[in-house]
Amino acid sequence: MFNLIKREMKQMKHLFVTIILLITGFVYSGAQVRVDSGATEVEMKVKRAVSRGNDVCIDLIVTGLSSWESIAFWVIERKIYDDEGNFYERNQIHFEADGEMKNVIPIERGIARKVRIVVKNVDEYASSFTLIKLHYDGNNTSANPRMLTIRDLPITR
Repeated sequence: MFNLIKREMKQMKHLFVTIILLITGFVYSGAQVRVDSGATEVEMKVKRAVSRGNDVCIDLIVTGLSSWESIAFWVIERKIYDDEGNFYERNQIHFEADGEMKNVIPIERGIARKVRIVVKNVDEYASSFTLIKLHYDGNNTSANPRMLTIRDLPITR
């Protein structure tokens, strides 16, 4: 009887370990978020993408690394794709800083600034943005455009 109980306990232990490994494998199987700021004058880090009703707010931390006094997000190219195959273009995307909508955001060397990208009317089934491409430049000029590219950004709902 004792051997039967011992064998059953061992089988349950194996089953429990298998279930834990499967769960952690699903949780950590997502792709790594990749960010390319396209410039050496600024550093951009993605903090999160959070659903707010029908919209998704993408929070960035932007740090100046040069003499740029501002960054300007231009309407020339604003493209976002989600994992459901949807495409969001410039009229569905706007920028916020200091709680206000603005395309030109003041920055200072070595100082981190929060910039929010708001994507309007995101598909309720979308769980990530597969590609984000945003055109910007420094000091409110379009003389030397840069492209911010973000890939595989999960959406928290």
